[in-house]
Amino acid sequence: MQLVLRSLFALLLTGFALPAGAQTGGEAYVHASGELSMVDGGRPERRRVVFRAGWPASATAAMEDPRVAGASLRLAAASGEGDTGAIVLPFVRWRGLGHPAGKGGYRYDDPSRSEGGIRSVVARLGRHRGILKVIGGGASWPYSITGLQSGFTVTFAIGETRWCSDFRTPLAKSTSRRVLAKSAAGFASTFAAIQDVIFTQHRCTETACHGSAAQGGLDLLPDVAYQNLVDVFSPAGQMNRVTPGDEKQSFLWRKLAKATLALADVPGAAMPNGLAPIPEAQLEALKIWIRAGAPATGVVGGTESLLSSCLPAADPVHIRAPAPPAPQDGVQLHAPAWPLAARDEDEVCFATYYDFSAQIPLEAQTPCPDFWGGPTKSCFYYDRSELTQDPNSHHSLIHIYKGAYDVTDPAANFGPFTCHGGASDGQPCNPVGIGQPAPGGANCGVDSGCAGKVVSSVACIGYGPPDYGFDLNGLGSDNAPLIGGSQAPVSSNVYPPEVFSLIPVKSVVVWNSHAFNLTFQPTTNQQWLNLYFAGPTDRTYPVQGIFDARDIFVQNVPPFETREYCRTDTLPQGARLFQLSSHTHKRGKLFRIWGPGIAKACSSSNDPTCTPEPGPPIFTTTQYNDPTVLYFDPPVALDGADGASRRYKFCSLYDNGATNPDEVKRQSTSPNPPPPIPPGLAGGPCSDAVVACMAGPRKGQPCHGDDRQCDSSSGAADGVCDACPLLGGVTTEDEMFILLGLYYVVP
Repeated sequence: MQLVLRSLFALLLTGFALPAGAQTGGEAYVHASGELSMVDGGRPERRRVVFRAGWPASATAAMEDPRVAGASLRLAAASGEGDTGAIVLPFVRWRGLGHPAGKGGYRYDDPSRSEGGIRSVVARLGRHRGILKVIGGGASWPYSITGLQSGFTVTFAIGETRWCSDFRTPLAKSTSRRVLAKSAAGFASTFAAIQDVIFTQHRCTETACHGSAAQGGLDLLPDVAYQNLVDVFSPAGQMNRVTPGDEKQSFLWRKLAKATLALADVPGAAMPNGLAPIPEAQLEALKIWIRAGAPATGVVGGTESLLSSCLPAADPVHIRAPAPPAPQDGVQLHAPAWPLAARDEDEVCFATYYDFSAQIPLEAQTPCPDFWGGPTKSCFYYDRSELTQDPNSHHSLIHIYKGAYDVTDPAANFGPFTCHGGASDGQPCNPVGIGQPAPGGANCGVDSGCAGKVVSSVACIGYGPPDYGFDLNGLGSDNAPLIGGSQAPVSSNVYPPEVFSLIPVKSVVVWNSHAFNLTFQPTTNQQWLNLYFAGPTDRTYPVQGIFDARDIFVQNVPPFETREYCRTDTLPQGARLFQLSSHTHKRGKLFRIWGPGIAKACSSSNDPTCTPEPGPPIFTTTQYNDPTVLYFDPPVALDGADGASRRYKFCSLYDNGATNPDEVKRQSTSPNPPPPIPPGLAGGPCSDAVVACMAGPRKGQPCHGDDRQCDSSSGAADGVCDACPLLGGVTTEDEMFILLGLYYVVP
């Protein structure tokens, strides 16, 4: 048991947590034809809103019970003029219609209009058609008409089903006091929504801007915008206008972010030039689209709400394969495609083999140190890496196996080896037959690769040969050290001058890949790692990693509360720190770092005085799935004999439904940890001994698995006993607390 728990420290990015913009697996997407009426009488108490919508019954198989699954409503203006946010409609105010209750649909009543001004909601699903009617208003209705409106999107959700109506210009009526509108067709793709919501509505396509005048050589009119943006070099920005997978290397995103986020070091005027910045939500949608590979067609998950648009269900997306380095400059490792069923996720391990003996220049090679097998083997230096992976990846962790077993030895359990992907998919191959066609060799043809069997495994526990080992420190086991990895679709590491890494010229790669397929179609995941040779002057100091996971599972946050945890990390004397980052799961809302110069070493796990520092942090991130990466150039020199001068403190705030009660960890929706981890050891559903009420007068209080203890009044039969404490663990619903970074040591 202890061994399994310790091995979980391997989970650098391994926890089951949704990526940016992700949608949960069971969602249905229904475009509802609707009518919207809003009146703003000049005083908040005179506001009124009525929304009616209908849809073919065939568009959704069933309607979930909002008393169990939860429900919400959101109205968002098309150009950022306003947004109600998600108005949560509490469980206790819903009742089932018909006999038995729920057969005829559901009704929500709140005469006080306490939740976002909503007075009533009726949702029915008949034999031929579904209907929805929402009535609300008053001072609690959070949308105020302040002028002519350009359009709206109304989204109603019960559990994992979403109904959406788009209202676009020209509206039936729009004045400073009233709006009447009938819904239009939704967009067919994320890029089509970007074209309208960002480029057209923010006047980027007007003649004098990026319309026919093509200011700056860029025409953004609908028929040419995509081909003028993606993979097209911008002389002004000295980068592509859009680089698939990397918004930070996309001049379009940077120019818009200069206005919206005050992004520094961006040449020229901010965009839109001379106009109001685009809203942050729209900029985030553009980022998600770019990170998903900037597809011309199809829907990228999560962009519909950010763009306030109705979009169909998300499609599988694949990133463009990067070109390998020139033979004299570097090498490319490839993890060929492994399959993911529709609406599924998996974490897998599999092996590939490489032999670059004939390619790597002799001047880039060196006898291996003992760590890599000693001077009888050859290694090569590199000082830059670029990892590209399909955007459905939650993480990639890349290991080099250096144990005693040959890659083709059946006892190693790497095989059988087959071609993955392409026309040769499933055909046997020989991993050591470099340059020879399959089945006798490793060459499987275009869009394919020779790889071992794909094994589902968390952190490769129990995978491979008997001597593969367990990871006890987060950087790989003794016989399978970690050489790279990332969450992002495109990530790069460029080491400071004189700093290097090295690996063997030929070896076995074990790919630990965790990916989601949150679409309704089967898909695959694959990745590529480019390594660039280090020159003779850049081979002085080996790079070292920070992976402080000593308090990885420290969390214990009661339902509907927050907690912040801290600890310190002291770097060795002579360290040169050049990168810091973090890792939590989705309820990690704020991660901060202070230092150096922290007087006292501490941990919240055993010291209640280990709290955030009073001064401003050097690092802040609020996005668990796209954390900030802080680079130091020049690196921070940590030469002091006093540990305090080399000590950093890092803290993370966890929110278990305090801000949004819908985000509380729930017993009913929390999966067990995947095998071989025993249930309850590292996350999963809470026990009846600690489960608590979701709402009502005993909200957050223990209910011992009995819904009746949570009723709004005795015998009301409307209670839900489902709220869990937030603990540390490896699943989507559990948490982690890890400090990441890179440094080297000058003796």
